[in-house]
Amino acid sequence: MARQSTADPVTSIARRPGLWSVFTQGFCGLSPSVSFLTHSPRSIGMTTSEAAGPERIYQQALRAGVFQIQRCAACERHVFYPRVACPHCGAAALTWVRPSGAGTVYSSSVVRRKPEQGGDLNIALVDLAEGVRLMSRVEGVAPDAVRIGMAVRASIVSEQGQALLVFVPEGGRT
Repeated sequence: MARQSTADPVTSIARRPGLWSVFTQGFCGLSPSVSFLTHSPRSIGMTTSEAAGPERIYQQALRAGVFQIQRCAACERHVFYPRVACPHCGAAALTWVRPSGAGTVYSSSVVRRKPEQGGDLNIALVDLAEGVRLMSRVEGVAPDAVRIGMAVRASIVSEQGQALLVFVPEGGRT
């Protein structure tokens, strides 16, 4: 007869690093709630003031013009998207740090839109120097000009009353 486990399913997953990554980061290393352009509370149907926990802290810092990511005190790895526990080791010892803002385009795609809908734009996965990858867009160059390996720098912009993290080419190079 099979023995039933009374262990909490989250605790069981946390003990298995591979499953913990899928559970906390979703497939492809991105949070399941990451939106198409740049994740924000508004993109999932809530206002910034309704966001809670680490996401609220992140959004408040962006509104103040500060880009922050988390760093785990236990395993010393950086973490993005904001979380309550480290996806690498499961520790809850996450602190906020200001990254360098330097990054490299890992992947880019052009979304074709009609001019009256804002025209074409790019969606990019950017690897920060600190080792985290995030989804955003590269501004200041034509969407077709964004290239894998392009050096970029983080920038905070305001769009429709929402602070967003975007990237611009480093030193104006394309």
